Amino acid sequence: MLFYLYKVNSLNPQANPKINPTTKKSLFIVWIVVSVIALLIQLAPFVFGSDSIQSSLPVCESIKETGTECAMCGMTRSFISISENNLEKADSYNKAGVFIYGLFSVNLIAIISVSIILAIKNLRRKKLCKQRALLSEY
Repeated sequence: MLFYLYKVNSLNPQANPKINPTTKKSLFIVWIVVSVIALLIQLAPFVFGSDSIQSSLPVCESIKETGTECAMCGMTRSFISISENNLEKADSYNKAGVFIYGLFSVNLIAIISVSIILAIKNLRRKKLCKQRALLSEY
């Protein structure tokens, strides 16, 4: 499996392996998809309203079958409470809710930052290619 992820320098096996460019691009696409899903989860209470979300959710299977809450029980109510700026209530629904919502927010900032940096690099690369093409004409 690691052979597919890393391209090892055959001349120097002690050298640091580099991530295969195709794998790197694939992982970036997966990161973007996961980030979009996380963003949609964060925006849902603002778009649909907390009442419509809570009324459309099914009862947790763990509560139905065993009567005990699972690790994710209360997460939706926690996220809705966070979107309503009520962190105490969010923490009472699920202790991990504030933390996971924070991770989603940090991830959103990271994906936006990386996308901007890559866009700037791509624009610079295109500008440099155009300049080289103009210079080669003379």
